[in-house]
Parts: sequence; C-alpha cells; structure tokens
Amino acid sequence: MSKKLESIYDLQWDARAIIEANAGTGKTYTIVGLFLRLLLEKELKVDEILVVTFTNKAASELRERILESLRTAKLVLNGEKETIDDFLRELFKRTEDRKDAVKIINQAILNFDDSLISTIHGFCQKVLREEALLAGSSFGAEIFRQDSQLDEATEDFWREYVAENSSTEPGQYNLEILYNLKKVNSDSAHPDTLKKVLNDLFKKPYAEVEGEVMDNVQGYLADVLSLRDKLKRSWDKHRSQILKEFLECDLSHYSERNVTSRIQKMDDFLNFPLYGNEIIDQLKYFKWSYVSDDSNLTSKGTVKPEYCEFFDLVDEYSDLISDIEKVKTTVLLEAYNRINERRINLKKDSETYSYDDLLIKLRDALTVGTNADKLVRKLRKRYSVALVDEFQDTDPIQYKIFDKIYPANSVDSSLLMIGDPKQAIYTFRGADVYAYLKAKNELQGEVYTLQDNYRSSEGVIEGVNALFGFSDYPFLDEQIEYNPSGVGMEHLSQQFLQNGKQVPGIHFTVYEPFQTGKDDLRYYSVHQTVREIGEMLEDSTLQIFDEESEVMRRVKPGDIAILVAKNRDAEKVKHELKKVGLSAVTYSREKVLESFEAIRIKLLMESVLDPESSSKAGNLLVSGFFGFDGDHLYKAGDDESFLTQLFEILNQLNEIWYSHGFYAMIRHLLFKKESLHHFSAQPDSERVLTNLFHLADICAKAEQEHALSMGELYHWFLDEMKQAEDDDEKTQLLESDQKLIKILTVHTSKGLEFPIVFCPFLWEGTRKEKGDEFNEYHDENNRLKINVDFRKDANTEIVQKSILESVSEEVRKTYVAITRAKYQCRIIWGSHTESHLSGMGGIMLGKKFIEEQIDNKLGEKDKQVSTTKFIDIISEVQAQHADFISIKKISEYYQREEPVKLSDEFEAVPDFQPYSGPVKIQPGRRLDSFSSLTSHGGDASQPDYDQTLESYVSFLQDSSEQQRKQSIFTFPKGATAGTAIHKLFEHEDFEFAAANQTNLIPITEEVLDQYNFDKKWSGVLQKMMRDVTGSTIGDLDLSQVKRVDEIREMEFHFPSSDLQLDEILEIIRNSPHSHKNKSRLQNYLTGFIDLTVRQNGKYYILDYKSNYLGDQIEDYAPEKLRREIESVNYDVQYHIYTVALKKYLTTRIPNFDYDRDFGGVAYLFVRGMRADSNNGVWSVKPEKEVIDRLEIYLTSETNQEEMQR
Repeated sequence: MSKKLESIYDLQWDARAIIEANAGTGKTYTIVGLFLRLLLEKELKVDEILVVTFTNKAASELRERILESLRTAKLVLNGEKETIDDFLRELFKRTEDRKDAVKIINQAILNFDDSLISTIHGFCQKVLREEALLAGSSFGAEIFRQDSQLDEATEDFWREYVAENSSTEPGQYNLEILYNLKKVNSDSAHPDTLKKVLNDLFKKPYAEVEGEVMDNVQGYLADVLSLRDKLKRSWDKHRSQILKEFLECDLSHYSERNVTSRIQKMDDFLNFPLYGNEIIDQLKYFKWSYVSDDSNLTSKGTVKPEYCEFFDLVDEYSDLISDIEKVKTTVLLEAYNRINERRINLKKDSETYSYDDLLIKLRDALTVGTNADKLVRKLRKRYSVALVDEFQDTDPIQYKIFDKIYPANSVDSSLLMIGDPKQAIYTFRGADVYAYLKAKNELQGEVYTLQDNYRSSEGVIEGVNALFGFSDYPFLDEQIEYNPSGVGMEHLSQQFLQNGKQVPGIHFTVYEPFQTGKDDLRYYSVHQTVREIGEMLEDSTLQIFDEESEVMRRVKPGDIAILVAKNRDAEKVKHELKKVGLSAVTYSREKVLESFEAIRIKLLMESVLDPESSSKAGNLLVSGFFGFDGDHLYKAGDDESFLTQLFEILNQLNEIWYSHGFYAMIRHLLFKKESLHHFSAQPDSERVLTNLFHLADICAKAEQEHALSMGELYHWFLDEMKQAEDDDEKTQLLESDQKLIKILTVHTSKGLEFPIVFCPFLWEGTRKEKGDEFNEYHDENNRLKINVDFRKDANTEIVQKSILESVSEEVRKTYVAITRAKYQCRIIWGSHTESHLSGMGGIMLGKKFIEEQIDNKLGEKDKQVSTTKFIDIISEVQAQHADFISIKKISEYYQREEPVKLSDEFEAVPDFQPYSGPVKIQPGRRLDSFSSLTSHGGDASQPDYDQTLESYVSFLQDSSEQQRKQSIFTFPKGATAGTAIHKLFEHEDFEFAAANQTNLIPITEEVLDQYNFDKKWSGVLQKMMRDVTGSTIGDLDLSQVKRVDEIREMEFHFPSSDLQLDEILEIIRNSPHSHKNKSRLQNYLTGFIDLTVRQNGKYYILDYKSNYLGDQIEDYAPEKLRREIESVNYDVQYHIYTVALKKYLTTRIPNFDYDRDFGGVAYLFVRGMRADSNNGVWSVKPEKEVIDRLEIYLTSETNQEEMQR
C-alpha cells in the first residue's frame, strides 16, 4: 500500500523507503529538499550523504541544484529573501534556531566539494580506490569503458575454435555457424561479430543463461553427414524409378508440376553442403510413412509408389535432423562459456577495470570478500544515508551493493530509493526494472508516491490519467501500478487556447485503413505529422503563452517536439519538414566519436602526420575537406603540380599542429583553406560542422590535459573512437541554437518537457518475433533469464513471457513520450498486423487481450486486431473524457507540398551558403579503381554508378524526348539518373524477396525527390524494379533473395603494383590489345561491387547498369550486350570484381572452391529487363585459370615476370 507524499517533511527516516514519482511531479526538487533535511535534522555533513543518479550529466545537474538550494535556503533563513517555494517556507517555519541552521548550511557550502553526488560507477570507483586493501582491489588500476579482457578472450576463442574445427566436416559445420552469425554493422564474420551477437549475455552478468544443448555435437553431426551420404547414394540409384512411381501414383498433391519441382529440390538438397541446406520444406513427400499412408490417396485412387529404401532413409533422416537447431545453441553457448571463463581468468591478474567490472568487484568485495563485513561497516558508517535516484534503471548487481550496505533492519542507516517503474525504458543498456520491483517487494518500510504534476496542463494530465486508467493493468504487469496524477499548476490550462477555448491535452489522428505492413504506415505517419505541424503554425486562432514576454502568441516552430523511435526516423522527418520550408534540430545521444566526421578527423590526422604519403593524401581528398568530387579528383591526378601543392599544404598543417596545437591546425584548414565553405554546400552542413568543431574541442582538450604529442593524440583518438559509448561529454551537440522544431528519440526525451509533442510512431512497437535467438524473461522471483533457443518450436511459454515483457517496455516508452508534453500531445495512430504489440496497443487492449494475441501469433493463427477495435476503444475513452481527449479519423491522406507560411513575427533561420569563390588549390589524387584504369574519371572512393553514361548523353537528350510516352526507355539519362536507379535497389526498405508484395511508392518517390526528378516517373521505376526482380538470371532467382543473403556496395581494397590496362586486357581476352591510355594503378586497387548475393551455397556478383542502348526491347538482347560489355571494358571491371570477391571468400569459407562456391557474374541492364525473361542480362562465369592469372598480375610486384612464368 502506498502513501502520497504531500510534503517533503512527511517522509520518515526508516531503514529503507521508496519514493515512487509520476512524471512531472518534482522528483529532483524532492531530493534537494531531503538533502537539506538531512543536513539540518540529522546534522550530517555533506560527505556523509551518498547521492547516486543514472548519468554523469544528471549528477552534475543535481549537484548544481543542491548547491543553489543551499544558497537560497541560507538567504531565506537569514531573512534576506522572500520565497513562494512551499518547502523553503515550511523550512523557515519549522526551523527554531535559524542562526545555527545558517551556520550548518554555510559549512555545507564551504565543504560542498567533498560531497559525493555521482553515478553508481563513480561511487564504486571511489570505494575500490580508497578502500583497496579491504576490497581486494588494485591500487593502481586504470578504468576503461571498453572491456579489453573481453576483446582478448573473444579473439583467443575464435583463433582456437577455428584451429580445432577446420580439419573435419562436422567441425566445418560448426565454423559455418560462426561465419554466418547475424551481422551487426559488419559485412564479414570475425570476433567482433561474435561478441556483438553475445552482447546481451556479457552485458547482463546477473542473468541466468539457459538453453538446451547437445552432449556430443561432433558425433551427432557425423551421424547426419553419414546418413546424408547414404541418402545421396540411394537417390542416385533410385531417382528415375521414384520419378516414374510418383508420376503414376494416385496420391494427393502429386501432380506432374509438383513432382517435377520436388525432384529438382531433392537434387539440389543432396548436392549442396549441409550448412543452410539441412532440410527442404517438402521432405515429407519422400517419407515412406507418408507415401504408404492410404489416407493420402485421392478419393478414387488406389496406386501408391512401391517401397524403396530411399523412403525409409528419408524417414530416418527427418527424425535425426529434427535436432539440428540444437547445434547452433550448443555452439553459441560453448562460445559464451569459454569466452567468459577466459575473460574471468584474464581479469584476475589485470590492472585495468571496465565500468561493469567496478560493479562486480564491489559487489563481490561486499558479499564474499575476505574483509566483507569490515568493508560493509565502514561504508555504512561513512555514508549513513543514501539517496538513490532513478532507481528503476538499476540492475540486480547494483541493488545487491545497496542491499548489503544498508540492511532492511538497520537502526543507524537509511536507504531511500527514488524512481518510477513506469519510466523504466533502458533495458538495452542493461537496466532491469525487476530489480526495482524486487526491492519494493522486500521493503518493510513505506512506499511514498509523488502524484501532483507540475509540468503539464490539466488537459495533458487528465488525458494521460484517462488512457492509463482504462484497463486494470495498463503496464501489463501487476507489480507496476498506475496512481493517477493530480494537477499541480492549474493556471497552465489557460495558456494554450484555440478561439479562446482550452485545447484537449491528448489528440489522436487515426488513419482508418488497415495496413499489412509498417512501411506504408510509417510513410503516412511522417507526412501526416508534417501536415499537422504546418496547419498548426499557420493557424492564427491557436494561441500559446510566451514565457519570455508573458503574453499569448501564435505557435512557433520552437514550441514543437517530435518524438521518434530511432535516429533514422528523425532524419526522415527532418527531410520531409525541409521540403515544406521548416527547419528542425535533432537531439541525439549518439556519440560524436561514432559519426562520419570522426572518420574525417582520423584521415586528416593520418595525412598531416605523414605529409609526404601519397596514399594518405589520397584518402584525405575523398573526406570532403577540399570539396572535391569525382571529376575534380580525376583531373587533379593528371596535374603535374597537384602533388606539390597538396604536400605544401599538408606540411604547413603539420608545422601548425606541432607549433600551436591541433585546434589551431584544424581552424587553419577550415577557415584559411576554405574547407568550411566546402562543407557548407552539403545537405546537412550544420550537423557536419557542429560535429567537426566538437571533435576538435575534444582533441584539443585531451592534447592539453594529457600533454600529448601529435602521434600520441592520434592514437588516443583511435582508442576513443573504439570506446565511444557511455560518455555524456562526447554526445553529439545540437547543430543549432535557433528556436526550431526539435526531433529526438523517446529515450533522449526522458527528463525533458516541450510545449507541444508529436508522436508519429507509437503504433510501431516491439519487433520481437517467434524464433528470436535470445528470449529474455523474468521468473516468479523477478530473476532475469536469457533463453538461447534456435528451434522453430521453441518453448512457447518462454517466448510468450519474453514478448509480453517487450510490449510492457513499449508501454513504458509510450508513457514517457506522452508525458513530455506541457500543453498537448498529438498521437498519429494507424493499425497494422502488429499494432497490438505496440505501447499504445498494450494500453488500450490490456494484458489479457495481449496475451491471447501473443498465443495466436505463436500458434500461427491468423487473428489480426482490426482498426475498428482500436478506434472503438479510443472513441470510448474520448467520449468519457471529451474535455481532455480529441480524435480525428482519416480515411485518406495527402502529402503536403506547398511551403508553410509562417507569421511575419517569426525570425528567419539563416542558412549556410556554399562557397562560390575561386578554387585556390586543385588537390586531387586518383584512387585506383576500374574507372581510373579505363579513363572514365570516376571517384574511386564512391560506388561507380555507370560513369560511362556521360558518353551517351549528348546524342540521347533531344527535344522530342519529352513528347514520347513515359517508359523506362524515356526515363532521363546521365550519371544522376544512373545513381538514382542504383539508390532504388540499395534503399534500406527494399528487399528482392518482398518486392512483389511491397508498396514501392515511398521508395521511388523518396529517390526521385532526392535527385530532383519528377514524381511522375514513380510508376515506371516501380515496374522496372519488379521486372528486375522477376527476371531470369541463370540459376539465380532474385525474387527469393533476402537481405541477410546480400552485401550491398561491398568495398574492397588490396595492395597492387603498377598496372596497365593493355596487359589486363591481354590476360582476360587472351589477345594483344592496344589502348591509347597508359594510365596506371598505384598503391591500392579499390572499388565497390554493387551487389553480392548468396543463394543455394553459391555467391554471385551483380552490377546494375542503366545504360541506354535504344528504345526497343530487342536492343537489350543478351547477344547484343557483348558489344556493349567490351566497348566500355566492363569485362575488365567484372574480372577485377571476381578477383576481389575470390580473395574475400577465401578468408571466410574453409576450403573455398572457385568452381563449387562461385556462381558467376551478372550485369543487369535494367532498362531492357523484363520479368520471366533473360533480356537485358549479361551473365558469365570467368574461367578459373584466367582469374588465377589476373590475381597474380594484380597483386604481384613483378607483373611481367609472373605472366611470363
């Protein structure tokens, strides 16, 4: 039972207590008041009170608030200042000896630097350092964010495991599991990938990891491979007879078409390696138990296939292979256990701690250490009272630390836990709200609540109360209660009016048509948000209170915040706002050291440190500092004076860095060499420049504080790039201090408030699906368990719990989002197949209904929640609370295109203007690629999007073209059009396997808009994309290719010597060839492969070509493409690409075999491609001998000598 905390003085100093604070109820204000009470009532010194909060930034702000409160309290008690603050007025009234109180406060201010207001990590670090003997910690231990022992242990395991498993077939299957792990920001398998996949297990050491493993994986795999070999031999012997029997039998579903397809699938199944090909979906039709079953005959049929040993073997194989998914579980858990064991051993003798080590080290010192009792008593005596803020974001290890220092029955200490389980949204960071709930369940003292909201208007407060009071358990967990908030600031209801009347605090815009996918709904939500913002800014009847002038005025862009789920959503919204003339600023917790600008700084450092290096100078040129595009780079490469000028600049920068420091050097480059102007021409120039200056500040500060030399600063910067997480100072800064629309994620918004909040994506919710590799859930004791299970029939109860907990967190995120609003929260709602798994869906439908829907989902029952049900519920809540909630239903929507007309009273936002003055230097160095080799002048740092197209443009663009019928043939030509076509296939929302079921309109319109083409071409491009998807490309079926089987724009670099085109043509065409261009490739051969695809155990290279060859489909017939291929030396390109891919696959696939594993090359001339046709497709598999010779030539230092051998 909870008790409302009406006054800070109502709290009793028991051994333990909890303050549960609703959003906006003054949690920080309460902590500050309690700190003052402890000083004055218990006469504690500032260094005897432990205050712990979640982040360094929060700790810093809390320190400032407490210190300011001390100064204000001193003035009030001295009678020097009047106050309307309720707590200070009561403090004045309750304090009898004010002179003595002022003396205590003066002493507290004087000694405030001794106070301990920090994060939990800061507290642990202080204890381990100051009490090293009692804690058994190292005196000189260094603290790093990165867990270096984990890195080393993972690399050790990887190396050992590859060595252990490379020599046997079962072992190679185990390696394939590691090589094919889900990639996280990586195109290749390596130890980092494994570490990221297992990240949750390492990041949550308090969790119990479970999973069903095999005792003898190697033996099981040997049995599978042996039986598979028997199957193949039997199939080879009986295939013809089985085909005949199947065609002549009377079994249902054995039509000639079905039989032919199954026979082909069985051929493929038995001829490809085991991994990824363990079973086929129609295996049951070959089982004796199936073909001999009379119930499978047609109604009048009698003929069944004769017995064949193959059928029995299929039955046996089917039973055996049913456990194959346990192999992956076993391999991953073995990896986890071995890495963890190695990691623990490495830490025993280590002089470095990671942040997580600090917590574990102190917990162990307090619980199982030799001097545990002494350390506990010493800490309890030193810090007799602890105020732990944001306790809902703690975890079991942290709770154990406080639990040990401050026992529940203590008479000489107090632990006060302050938080709100309704706002626990940081599971991804390792927080565990169930640790809070465990503490609450174990509590013997009081649970106080803060319920009066001082942030929001009555409309928002009562609207939130109505939504979260609709069902019994709105947070889908009986342990998390919702106590309605009270109105703390009644006057706010008169500060946001329309036509002089109060505006509802919660507004729903509901899109009525049900959507089967999220893409269309996301597209609608963004455009509807932009539309409503435009209408709001243009509405003169809508008035808001201006706190600066203290008068009512129209809504301004700076009053509005848009909360999104992910940063990529923020960029989409920002882009659409810009189209209608509205600027926005993005709040982000992403680290500036993880930005692309950090890579730019790295390249700059490398080049300035080695100013005579051609390769490093070439890398710098593509970083943007000199504003060079591909054409400039190509021309500069032929300029005799170019290198001299560039090296002079780099040597000058080197001298400035050495003499005056890093900041002076980069300022000189930005302002004196006009890099600032070059960057200002980029679309997101403010963000780029903000990040560059932020990084320059960080480097300059480190250089000065640590007295770093140039080389030392470079290596320090590399280390910081690797350890960019968990440092508030390195969070990206705002790119503008203008009062613009703010866009931020829900996580970033926590603790903030905004006058008007838009929530476009609350319908989206969790992405957790059946079959997720790791299912996290809590047992009846609130203990976290992580279940590793790759079986398709995974434990349904566990999966259900895991999904329910995920939805519960989405509900909490929704609560955080809605309660950021001061005057109004506008929610864009739509229904799709999984809207019930969203936060708002959970709130409206309730726990019981959500559990039923999860059961339906896991049971694969097709029971979707209709839009009508959601609308009915929203309407029911709205009808009961019409003053606080409004709803608008929309059956169709339009995309706003006209600019928003802002009031004259709004200040114009200045734009960066690109530099238009003379180019003083022309630095440029051609990075070696296919384009540079064949003299097309492309930028080797960028994908080569049909650079040869420019040679076609002059005679293709004529005045009559506009009169022709719209088709892919009349779609604009040139490099820009070619780039646009490439971007369609590279779009993050495009997948070949789903192309025929996906709405391609958002993709095509986004790309057309991005490259300034008329949206009338959208239909043409959609048809082209589907034609390409459905085309015939040898034995490759693009329509079945999923994203996990693609690598888009794979970049390659490998060392090469001086190369000549003539010599390469001689190798690949086997004939002497003369070419007027004697251009050479030096240092590194580089390039981008448009698309690498894996299918049926083979890897293919695909390259999109948008070349215009004529207006007739026949102009793109395969036999006519040969001339085009050779005329522009595309055969040079695909041979180089094949060498690059072969080198890559050789390092990734054990015993790589070119003939077996490489499928070939396909050049897709997209203008001429049609579904179910090979038109427009040039496909070839280069001879292995040619590729081997070319590889020797490309990488040898003595090309000609190797060729002659």
